[in-house]
Amino acid sequence: MKTIITKPELVRAVAAMTQESRDLVKTVLEVFLAEVQKALARGDSVELRGFGVWHPHLTPPRIGQKLVDGRTLGQVTIPPRPAVRFRMGKDLRQALTDGLKPNAPQRATGVLIAEPVVVVGAPCEEL
Repeated sequence: MKTIITKPELVRAVAAMTQESRDLVKTVLEVFLAEVQKALARGDSVELRGFGVWHPHLTPPRIGQKLVDGRTLGQVTIPPRPAVRFRMGKDLRQALTDGLKPNAPQRATGVLIAEPVVVVGAPCEEL
């Protein structure tokens, strides 16, 4: 069963693990995300060793079809746009490999911080 971890759920989980107030954890998380966003907007990569690296890039321009009422009226050029690529780090890859093995016992889904598993969020529908 898949779940989506939201920012408030992540704040609650980290606050519970660190015994810090939710307000402090929320502030730290928001500052962290703002700094990552600023770095990517400048064109810098962001690396968290073991977790992964975010690389900003521009998608190449491409040709699309202009549709009106379900009919193709011609081609349009779709301009390049900014995007971010993520490359997993070694520790994250190993954690996913260990957690997704076919014979591995199914654990409750949640956020893994240090050793314990914290279950957060409601399951979302499977596609």
